[in-house]
Amino acid sequence: MTLNFISPWEPSPFRGLPSRKKLSVPLLQPLVIPAEAGIQAINYNIMNDKLEILRKQIDEIDESIVILLVKRIKIVEKVGLLKKKQNIPVLDSARWQKIIKSKKGYIKKIWETIHEEALKIEKSI
Repeated sequence: MTLNFISPWEPSPFRGLPSRKKLSVPLLQPLVIPAEAGIQAINYNIMNDKLEILRKQIDEIDESIVILLVKRIKIVEKVGLLKKKQNIPVLDSARWQKIIKSKKGYIKKIWETIHEEALKIEKSI
């Protein structure tokens, strides 16, 4: 195998660099990479590419959720105004219980948070 580099044992072509007598550098060994490492590197790159694609999909969904939440807030504000004009209480417990009883787990928690924020908005009107 031929390596193309300037040997430290040759006279230095650069002024001021040490000569062979002043420099002690071990011989460079060729880099041997096991075949499995190459496959792992390829698999790692493929996995990273797939991960990036999935993350981009999540980002797009998150953006859609935000857009929908903004639309929901605008409607909540209209509901709040209407309730205020009609002197209707902000919280309709029967309606809320009907909605929340079908929700489970983290969806229920998210829904409760959305509802709490909606109530805050309606109360502030």
